[in-house]
Amino acid sequence: MSNPYLSEIRIVSWGFAAKGWAMTNGQVLAINQNQALFALLGTTYGGNGTSNFMLPNLQGRIPMHAGQGSGLSTRNLGAFGGIEAITPQITQIPQNPVSPTTAYIGAQTKFSTISPFIVLNFLIALQGIFPSRS
Repeated sequence: MSNPYLSEIRIVSWGFAAKGWAMTNGQVLAINQNQALFALLGTTYGGNGTSNFMLPNLQGRIPMHAGQGSGLSTRNLGAFGGIEAITPQITQIPQNPVSPTTAYIGAQTKFSTISPFIVLNFLIALQGIFPSRS
């Protein structure tokens, strides 16, 4: 994978990290062995900031751009959001007598909120070109 920027994230279709890359699975790294990478990531994704820091964890997550789109709430870099399942309350269900969900409310059944998906892996560059701001 040719000349990546340090901390660049790429989507791949294989299940292993190539040389110079790591899976984005929240791995803890030592700052003293990865100073340039720490300079870019800091403790955005976790770690104590004195001896270690964490890589992003994209397991079971959908990546989203940081910032605020028109009519949308602000999304901060490294923030997690969403839920995988909900237990709807009676007040959340429309009062429709033919609704198939009405029968399940009493049992407190959880409903999946996961969208259709395809499995891919995200890798982060541990080696590469340090990005410049200009």
